[in-house]
Amino acid sequence: MSKQRDRSRGILGLIDDDEDVSGAPSPADKADASTRALKHMPSGSIKTLESTLTRAEREAEELRRLVASGAQVIELDVSLVQPSPHADRMEDDSAEAFDTLKASIAENGQQVPILVRPHPTDPDRYEAAYGHRRLRAAADLGLTVRAVVKPLTDEQLVLAQGIENSARQDLSWIEQAVFALKLGERGFPQRAIAAALSIQRQNANQMISAARKIPADIIHAIGRAPKVGRPRWLELADRLANGVSPSVRSVLSAPAFSSLPSDERFEALLMAATPDTEVSRPAHVPRLSAATLSLPGGRTVGSFVRGAKAATLKLEDVDFGTWLAERVPALHAEFSAQTGAPTWNPESASVSGTSVGNTPEE
Repeated sequence: MSKQRDRSRGILGLIDDDEDVSGAPSPADKADASTRALKHMPSGSIKTLESTLTRAEREAEELRRLVASGAQVIELDVSLVQPSPHADRMEDDSAEAFDTLKASIAENGQQVPILVRPHPTDPDRYEAAYGHRRLRAAADLGLTVRAVVKPLTDEQLVLAQGIENSARQDLSWIEQAVFALKLGERGFPQRAIAAALSIQRQNANQMISAARKIPADIIHAIGRAPKVGRPRWLELADRLANGVSPSVRSVLSAPAFSSLPSDERFEALLMAATPDTEVSRPAHVPRLSAATLSLPGGRTVGSFVRGAKAATLKLEDVDFGTWLAERVPALHAEFSAQTGAPTWNPESASVSGTSVGNTPEE
């Protein structure tokens, strides 16, 4: 906890008390306010805040240099600031990090300004280089946003985003790949793309190639997949290079698919894209990537998606889900008798929880 408090004080001290920032709280007030917020914050939220603090340190250092060189911190109406045209982040599966940031700004104010440039075609507007989540938080809270305005070319704007990328530990591999592809399609040279992502040109080429092979709708359906790295994404890209199989489309269209976490959505699609001859699984386990569960009369009762490590069953009938959950031990015993799979210990086999029914939404 003390390490987090020291880091918070360090960040807050990076922006000098400047005459141009009228009405801003003193560094001591900022540190005390941040310490109080951290003291009452749950441990899970503090862990979530870790990457935000690391990123803010890097951005604040750059902004301090700008202020020292004469740049002014000003208050802007959020409606006048547009996001960077070169988006590098997919929407988070969880809003926890953003909610933590918004709560901090609501209680303590916006401690670190964002960096914006004058809009290239509209003299009355601006474009954000970095600080997009702070901008969105200010908009949600009905606040103005504190910003440093600096003229930037398109390439300089991308490089400024690179400052945020290199400090942000949670930018997933596929987010970087899609960002690299978008920059390439907009005509940015490879050296600028590599610099913006702080990677070698060879790695940038590899990312662009993978992002081209995987259809955009599939990348969007999977999401950030933060635990999936380069080798697995390259494998999926190779599997889809010659087209998307019906089994992959079947998984995508299954209602249960969207309920899976992002990493498991990736695994389910990779399994669907992998030929039967290359899938390693026990002989008694059938190959079933996705299915809609229907009654003889045609009524749909749910859907099923099988990934590499887990399967998800989503039921539309809550009462049927409750009935099924209560009979899981008996059903598993029947499954074991038919297939020879290991059986549960009858004394320990049970279904527990505060509620049973439909698979909860992620």
